[in-house]
Amino acid sequence: VVKLDENIQFIRETARKKMGVQFIDQLFLHKNECIAEVDGDILNYLAIYQKMHPQAEVYVAVPEKGIANRVWIWRYVRDAAHLRMVAGAGDGFPVRFAFVFSPGVMFNGGAVNVDDDVSDETTISPTGGAVKSRFDKTLQNAFIPFNFEWRAHYNRFMVDMGMEFGLNTAKESNWMERYYIPKHQNAEDIRPTAVDCVRTDYDKYGPIRYSLEDQGQDPCDNREQFHMTNWNRYTYLGLGVVLGRDAGIGFGPRFSWRNGWTNLPHAWQSTMHFGWAIQPPIGDFGKRFRPMVDVDVRGGISMALRNAVQREIAREIDNEAVIMPVFGLSLGLGFTF
Repeated sequence: VVKLDENIQFIRETARKKMGVQFIDQLFLHKNECIAEVDGDILNYLAIYQKMHPQAEVYVAVPEKGIANRVWIWRYVRDAAHLRMVAGAGDGFPVRFAFVFSPGVMFNGGAVNVDDDVSDETTISPTGGAVKSRFDKTLQNAFIPFNFEWRAHYNRFMVDMGMEFGLNTAKESNWMERYYIPKHQNAEDIRPTAVDCVRTDYDKYGPIRYSLEDQGQDPCDNREQFHMTNWNRYTYLGLGVVLGRDAGIGFGPRFSWRNGWTNLPHAWQSTMHFGWAIQPPIGDFGKRFRPMVDVDVRGGISMALRNAVQREIAREIDNEAVIMPVFGLSLGLGFTF
């Protein structure tokens, strides 16, 4: 055995190499030919396999460069003893798209609630109790997200973008945030906000001018106007990777990183996601169009911007940081195309 070590041939390993790497290389050497040009011993192996399964048709399917969206298929013709191409991937578009609609439940510590009886003109009064932190220990003020997401899959790589609308579920309270109006600011406060005034000059840029200035009267009520609503909006862009054998067509477990902006509160939001997409057995669909059931778990942070109410409250009342937690769960339905 020691003397013959270099001359020992393992039949299974040789067969796998011949019918694996070498077979694929020969198939793609002239991949556009109707009849594949392969070695005679490979055709012999296929003939033996056909003899072992006399009632079946033998097909050879190979994803080009491992891309699931570019599969080439050949059929072994027993009478002629050769491989004939059935379908080629030369004209197939390599990117698979998906659209998903996902409701669920979310918590965002960066939003701020106020009671319904607080008027729009009320000045922020942290010590007066008009404004309260939205993120408390009981997590009663969750909101329901309605997420519209578009994805693009190329092999295992995924890009997603979309818009998510959140419905506030807190009883007898609304979300509150400053109106974001750039260019309308004075020398004392560089934050772009809205105040209660009558405007008489509608130039696109520059300071606001008032009709009562020349009469020596106070031209503007300096109380801020706030945006109070039960809906918020989150616009995002994300990158991820999909695992599993069906990753190239959008199905399987995935990990992704998503970044975007929310209008209530004014904040930058960054979250990490773990999800899983499966194809439900509800019928026979086309090659690219397939239904999808998707589950997604997220966790991350919301960082308040300079003019956010939450940023002012966190610093002046609770002496807390302006970075707050975000986490949630969603279940969606969609389709690939």
